[in-house]
Amino acid sequence: MNEKKHLSLKNAFAKTKNSFLGQIPEIFKSQQLSLKDLEELEDILISSDIGMDSTNKIIESIKESFRLHKSSSSNLSDLIKNEIQNILESAKNDEISKDENFPQILIMAGVNGVGKTTAIAKISHYFQQRGKSVLCGAADTYRAAAIDQIKLWGQKENFEVISHQSGSDPSAVAFDTISAAKKRNIDLVIIDTAGRLHENSNLMDELKKIYKVLNQSKSHYKLHTLLTLDATTGQNGLLQAKSFNESIKCDGIFLTKLDGTSKGGIIIPIIEETNIPISFIGTGEQPTDIALFDPNLFTEYVFN
Repeated sequence: MNEKKHLSLKNAFAKTKNSFLGQIPEIFKSQQLSLKDLEELEDILISSDIGMDSTNKIIESIKESFRLHKSSSSNLSDLIKNEIQNILESAKNDEISKDENFPQILIMAGVNGVGKTTAIAKISHYFQQRGKSVLCGAADTYRAAAIDQIKLWGQKENFEVISHQSGSDPSAVAFDTISAAKKRNIDLVIIDTAGRLHENSNLMDELKKIYKVLNQSKSHYKLHTLLTLDATTGQNGLLQAKSFNESIKCDGIFLTKLDGTSKGGIIIPIIEETNIPISFIGTGEQPTDIALFDPNLFTEYVFN
C-alpha cells in the first residue's frame, strides 16, 4: 500500500483513535489491575459503540489473562488490541475483491441515506483502476431522482447504466442488466436497489425477488450482496446488518462515513454478531476515497 493510501486510512480512523478507543493505553499505567480500571475500560468500549456483548467478552478475556498469567498492566493494552484484532479477523474471508470471483454481480443493499449511490461510484472507480469493466443497473425505480443520480455518477466515472422508466419493475432492470453484461463480457455488474427500511417486509421481499432473478440468470457470474452501512449510525447499523442478513445473505459490508465518526468501534460487534466481513470502508467524500478493510491497520492506527 502506498504512502498516500496509508495516510488516508490513518485519517479515516483518527476520530476513533482520538476519542475513545485511543484512551485505552492510558488506563494501564499502574502495575495492578483495579476494579476502577475495568469500569473505565468498559465505559470506553461501550462509548465507542463496541456494544455490550463484545465489551463483556473483552473484559472477561482480560480478567482471565490476569488471573492465569498475572499479566502486568503494560501487557494489558496489547491484550485488548489482540482480542479486538482476533474478533475482526474472524470474518476476514472477503470474497468480493478476489480476482478469482470475477466476473461477478454485486447487489447493493441498504437503507436510505447511508451513502449507497456514492459507494457504487467508489466501487466502480476502485475496480476500473484494476482493469475491470463495469456495468450498472438502476434498479431503484421508486425514485426518478435515484435513476438520474446513478446516471450522473456513470458519466463522471465512465460506466454505463442500464435503466427503465421510474416506477417499472426493479427485477426487470436487473434481468436486462445481466443480459447486457453477458453479451459484452463485463467483469463487474453493480445493481443499485431502492433504499429500504430494514423492518419493511414488503420492500425486503422486493430485494429477495431481485436476488432470485439474478441468481437464475447469472450464468458464469458470481453473485454477491454488498450491504452499505453508515458508520455514524452506530448500533442502528448493527440492527440493519442483522435484519438484512436474515432476509438476504450479505457477503460483505461497505462501511461509509467512517472518517466522520468517533464511534468506529461499531465494526467490532458487526463482525462478531453477524460474521459478515467488512469489504470496503469509505475514507472520504471523493470516488477515490475507498479502501479494503484491514484488521491489522485498524488496530495499528487506533491503538498506537
